[in-house]
Amino acid sequence: MRIVHIDSPPSVDELIERFGSRDLPFVLDSSLSNDGLGQWSFFGANPFLVFSGKDGDYVERSTSNVQHRTLNGDGLQLLRELMAKFSIENESGIPFVGGAVGFLAYDYGRQIEALPDQTLDDRDMPDIHFGFYDGIAALNHLTGELSLIALGLRADEDVVLEELRAIVTDSFTATDQTTPQRGGWEWNIERGDYLQAVEHVRSYIASGDVYQVNLSQRAKCRYEGCPIQLYQALRAGNPAPYSALIRSDAYTVLSTSPEQFLRKQGRQIETRPIKGTRPRGASVEENARNAEALGASEKDRA
Repeated sequence: MRIVHIDSPPSVDELIERFGSRDLPFVLDSSLSNDGLGQWSFFGANPFLVFSGKDGDYVERSTSNVQHRTLNGDGLQLLRELMAKFSIENESGIPFVGGAVGFLAYDYGRQIEALPDQTLDDRDMPDIHFGFYDGIAALNHLTGELSLIALGLRADEDVVLEELRAIVTDSFTATDQTTPQRGGWEWNIERGDYLQAVEHVRSYIASGDVYQVNLSQRAKCRYEGCPIQLYQALRAGNPAPYSALIRSDAYTVLSTSPEQFLRKQGRQIETRPIKGTRPRGASVEENARNAEALGASEKDRA
C-alpha cells in the first residue's frame, strides 16, 4: 500500500463531480459532522472487479477484460470468500483505504428468514452489489488533507496513484449545469387508505397481535438530469454523517442517513441508531433531564 497527500485539494463538490463522472464510481460522504461522526469522506472509481446478483444467483465480473463467472449459493458467504482474496493490513490511521464498496438490499433478508412475498419486484435490483477498488481518495474534514491510496491489488501502485492523481488534478469540465426537471410525486397508496392502515396497526398493537409494525409507502417521480446534480442537492438539503452515491451501469443509488448502522473494528462492533435516543443538551443538567426522560419512556425502552 502506498499513500500520497495532495496539497490544496479540490472542494468536496468538485471531488464528487470528478469521481462521480468516472466509470462505476462511489462516494461515501460525510456532509455533516455530528458528535464525533463525519470526519472522513471517501471517493473511488474504476473498480477492477464487480460482484452482483440476487436470489442465490451472482456474477463475479472483471472490468479489465470483461471476463465473468457465475456463482450460486449464499451471497454473503460468496462475498466473504471473494473479499478474503483481497484482504490487506491497514496500519495507516485512515479508517478505510480501499476494497469492496457496495450495498446489501433490504430484500436480502428473505434469504436469511422465511418471509412471505407480499409485494411485486418491479425494479429487479440486485440484493447484493459490490465493486472492488484498488485505489481511492480519502478526505479528512478536520485537517482538510486529501490522501490518495493505492493497494496494489490489480496493478502497480504507481500506476494506480497516477490514475487517482489525474482524476484529482487534471483539467476538468463540470457536469452539465442545465437545470434538472422533476415531475410530480406518485404514491403507491392513497392517503385515506394509508390512514386506515395506521388505525388497523394501532388496533393490532392494542390487541397484542403485533409488537411493532413498520408501515411504509413508496413514492416515485420522473427525473431528467444528472444523478450527480441530484446527489449534490440531496446532501445540501439534508446533510448527514453518512451519505453515499453508488453508480452502476443500470442505476444510481443515492443515500443520506444520520445513523451508523454497524461499525466493526477488530472484534468490537458499534451501532448508533436514532431510535431510543435523545439529543445532547446545552448543559450537564439538561443532559441529565434528557437521560431521565429517555429511561422513563416505555416506548423508547422497547
